[in-house]
Amino acid sequence: MINNIIILDDVVSVPYQDAIEAAVMAPDLPWYYKPVLTKPVKNEIVQDNDSPGWFHGFFSTDDGGPTSPLSSILLPLMYEGLGKAGHYPKNYFNGRLFMMQPRFKNSPDIDNWIWHIDKKIKHLVCLYYANNSSGPTIISDAIYGKNKFDQFLENVDLPVLQKIEPKKGRMVIFDGYRYHAASNPETGRRIVINFNVAI
Repeated sequence: MINNIIILDDVVSVPYQDAIEAAVMAPDLPWYYKPVLTKPVKNEIVQDNDSPGWFHGFFSTDDGGPTSPLSSILLPLMYEGLGKAGHYPKNYFNGRLFMMQPRFKNSPDIDNWIWHIDKKIKHLVCLYYANNSSGPTIISDAIYGKNKFDQFLENVDLPVLQKIEPKKGRMVIFDGYRYHAASNPETGRRIVINFNVAI
């Protein structure tokens, strides 16, 4: 896929950024609570280092395509970002919103964060930050299938390649086989738009 991490600031125009932010923060947008955002929960057992959050899916190939009216405003964002990075989407699997809020307890060290990959097939991850917030995305040097063979890794110390701070209008594109982790904001809401794409 791609070896480097691509960061595109102001990937779309400011009016489009504002429209996206307004759409994902609309008071009537349905969000669905997840006790843990970055892994499946077995037997409803949640660990102290797990980060709860909110989810809204707007596209899924498993569900036949668009699953929310938001898909019409958000899918062009993916095309714009990938085009500026020199890639053309062959297929896209998921389009999702994730909202994180401050933790009730002190955030754990990165050693305790949940490293993960989104899918066990070759893909790119495109993350777009819908609003200004804190809580960086952490991307590791470790690669699924080369260094590790599990989709979710807990209590594992992986080498950190890069930390990307959330910034409205910023898109980050990287190989989906790179382990990565999300972190909670210190205040307010952290809203990320996540696309999983084959190129």
